[in-house]
Amino acid sequence: MLSIKVPASSANLGPGFDCLALALKIYCLFEVQRKEEPGVTISLSPKGSQDLSLGEENLFFQTFKRVLHLRGLEPPGLRVRIDNSIPLGRGLGSSSTAVVAGIVAADRTGNLNLSKEEMFNLAVEIEGHPDNVAAALLGGLTISYREEGGGFRALAFPVDSGLQVILLVPPVSLSTQKAREVLPQKVDFSDAVYNLSRTAALVSRLLTGQIGELKEVTRDRLHQRYRAPLYAQSMRLLERVRQEVDCGIAISGAGPSVVCLLGSSEVGLERRLKDLVREEFGEFEPISTQVDNHGVVVGSN
Repeated sequence: MLSIKVPASSANLGPGFDCLALALKIYCLFEVQRKEEPGVTISLSPKGSQDLSLGEENLFFQTFKRVLHLRGLEPPGLRVRIDNSIPLGRGLGSSSTAVVAGIVAADRTGNLNLSKEEMFNLAVEIEGHPDNVAAALLGGLTISYREEGGGFRALAFPVDSGLQVILLVPPVSLSTQKAREVLPQKVDFSDAVYNLSRTAALVSRLLTGQIGELKEVTRDRLHQRYRAPLYAQSMRLLERVRQEVDCGIAISGAGPSVVCLLGSSEVGLERRLKDLVREEFGEFEPISTQVDNHGVVVGSN
């Protein structure tokens, strides 16, 4: 049996649209076994997301088949058990975990010997954007970019365990496609500079451990305000927290979850944040976690 453990991720982090992401210690575990008959049999753990597809349209299996077909191989039959702890459709990279796991399973099953770079580019092709798949595959803080020749590259850096991540997860979901449809084709030059400067400063602070000074460098002008009508309550929560708590805060990926970044020693700030959410935004579930610096982990027995 092959086991593939893939972390959730929070992309953009405010200014780093489509290039920054953090891997998180919240996981989706795929246990994969071959079977004689063709097709796939999928089961979910009792606590797993019951909305996941159990048929051949499951994103994991679709990815698995696609990668093998690209190498001229027919996919074998599979039994797959999924144990998922990642809220679906909440901007936490749940689809990226399925894509990365499908690529890894195809690589191991078909003896493809794919490099991490090849896996990453396959994942970007399937997922459509690089940030979440980079974090799911590589772990840590990832920076993704497209080369002039057309391929994608990703850089991954470990993040100090002193960074505490608090996710504020609403009960409603939002499709990434819908969130992308509302974005403008062009942006003001001043807004681009605003985000570029904060992206550079945010990366610097995360990599040098200056995690007590993240509020200003997690601001954004490129995507959140255009998507605000899609997650109005999340934006109200974001602005309210920004007024009351000195921490980094942004919409997580395409939303509607909110991600907060603060030091693990800042117990008072964390308590104030959770109290505020409980008193004024009780529909949001706070989830405390940390950065996963390993990315996808594969085992077999």
